Amino acid sequence: MAFNIERSLVIMKHTLLLFIILSLQSCYSFKGITIPAELETYNVPFIEMTSPDAPPSINTDLQDKLILKINQESRLTFNEVNPDIIMKTTLTGYIVESVGANADNSVDANLLKISVKVEYTDTKNDENSWNKNFTNNRQFPTGTSLLSVQDRLVEEIFEDIVEDIFNQAFTNW
Repeated sequence: MAFNIERSLVIMKHTLLLFIILSLQSCYSFKGITIPAELETYNVPFIEMTSPDAPPSINTDLQDKLILKINQESRLTFNEVNPDIIMKTTLTGYIVESVGANADNSVDANLLKISVKVEYTDTKNDENSWNKNFTNNRQFPTGTSLLSVQDRLVEEIFEDIVEDIFNQAFTNW
């Protein structure tokens, strides 16, 4: 009798483990990543900046984040020589704006807005190539120095922009 209980527990544990594995697989496939089999490599060349107000190293930060995202969440490998996919990216805007006037006609908040243009080239199938602008922003309180919150805001904005670029390039929504 004790043997049957132990055996039942082992079967239940294996069944539960199988269920968890299958659940995790379905979560991953839910992302809808669609990369044709003939595409194996990609490149994100040095990101140009056309916005004079942007911090000097912000383009390399964006490039690193985009490469890391593609490396971690796709099967593609980075290759600078004859890649199948090229994501030529330009940081086109880095703007701080005042938003929301209050009853005293003073500003309620500031807004950091970052814009990026991506020229996505599929060298195997030109019909899959596209050009698109991506913009995201974050507010920060009036009276707060941009320098004191800049790193955090840029990090948050880049997370959203990189996610949007990745989804545009590799998911079939």
